[in-house]
Amino acid sequence: MPTPDTFETAHKQMALDNLRKAMRVVNSAMKAMYTEATYREGIYAAAERYWKDGSRGNFNSRMNMTIKFGLTSAFETGAASVNVVPADFQQDDKDLLASIIDEEKSHVADLLTFLDGLANDRNAKLSDADYRLNMWCNRFSDVVSQARVQLGGKQRLQWTLGDAEHCDTCMKLSKIVAWGNEWDQSGIKPQSRLLECHGYKD
Repeated sequence: MPTPDTFETAHKQMALDNLRKAMRVVNSAMKAMYTEATYREGIYAAAERYWKDGSRGNFNSRMNMTIKFGLTSAFETGAASVNVVPADFQQDDKDLLASIIDEEKSHVADLLTFLDGLANDRNAKLSDADYRLNMWCNRFSDVVSQARVQLGGKQRLQWTLGDAEHCDTCMKLSKIVAWGNEWDQSGIKPQSRLLECHGYKD
């Protein structure tokens, strides 16, 4: 027979599961909503709240979340402009995005110090920080451009059979699609010695 402790444990677990589900929904929504405009809003909102409540912890959390989801959206926006979707990101693309996010987060403490210094001036207004905050906001379009450069030179190539007779190797490769550098690394290409037909059929 269940005991009160059993019910309490089950209740806590259910609450924890619901919290995790809610966080996944929030994270998905945060990631999906970022555009250049909403990224700007996120940066300014973090600064405005800090100007009012002075909470360093809340400021860091807001900035880190804005950077993580905002710059991920920026990278994906740049990728989409050259017809690449996130599912096609290779490890070097993922590493670049991670380094961009980590680098931006590493400067949050500097922005906090700047805002603190500004706040020490009784005549200062948050608008006095506009030039500094705009530099942060411009990072979105910069990351869009970085993604275009990173992904724009990559091509997805499909192995296509011609009208000639084909060997078993070529038949198995038919319609396989891979990145150009993946084909290069494999060493498999038309007229390759790795093919059963060596690129031609007697």
